[in-house]
Amino acid sequence: INCVGNQTVSTDNNTCTYTKAGTGWDAIGSDNCGTMTFGYQLSGVSSGSGTSLAGVVFNKGVTTVTWTATDGSGNTETCSFDVTVNDTQDPTITCVGDQTVSTDNNTCTYTKVGTGWDATGSDNCVTVTFGYQLSGVTSGSGTSLAGVVFNKGVTTVTWTATDGSSNTETCSFDVTVNDTQDPTI
Repeated sequence: INCVGNQTVSTDNNTCTYTKAGTGWDAIGSDNCGTMTFGYQLSGVSSGSGTSLAGVVFNKGVTTVTWTATDGSGNTETCSFDVTVNDTQDPTITCVGDQTVSTDNNTCTYTKVGTGWDATGSDNCVTVTFGYQLSGVTSGSGTSLAGVVFNKGVTTVTWTATDGSSNTETCSFDVTVNDTQDPTI
C-alpha cells in the first residue's frame, strides 16, 4: 500500500472546511494474488470512514487519514498521512462613511453616543473580533466608539477585524468635529 505525503490546504471560499475533489489522495497498492480492497479511517478534527476521499469534507485543523489494504486472504497493511486545513481567508469588515459633527454644548469636544460608528463584519470560520485605533487630533484604541471623546478637528478611525486564525482586514473613516457654538458676550 502507498499513501500520499502530508497535505496542507486552505479552507474553501466562505466556509471553514475543505472538500477534497478527485481521488488523488486515495491509497494505491498491489498484492501477489491480485485481489485487494482499500478503506480509510479519519481521526483528529474530522472523523469518518470509506473507500475514497473524493468529496470528503475536512474540518479546519489536523486530520489523520489511515488507509488499510486488505487482500483476498485477509492480510492487511496500513499507511497514513495528515491533512492540515488552514483558514487563510480574511474576515470582512464594513465601516461607516466620514462623519462631520459639532462640539457638544459648552465643550470643545464631541462625545460619541451609541455604537452606530462601530465596525461590522463576518468571517468564514465565525470568530471575528474588532478593534479600533484613533489618529489625528484624537488618539486611543478600543473595541467600541460608544463614549469616546473626540477633540475638535479631524480624527481618523481605523478599524481592524481579526479572525481566529489571525487573518485581518481593515477599514477607516474620518471624524471631523467643528465648533459651531457662538461665544458668550
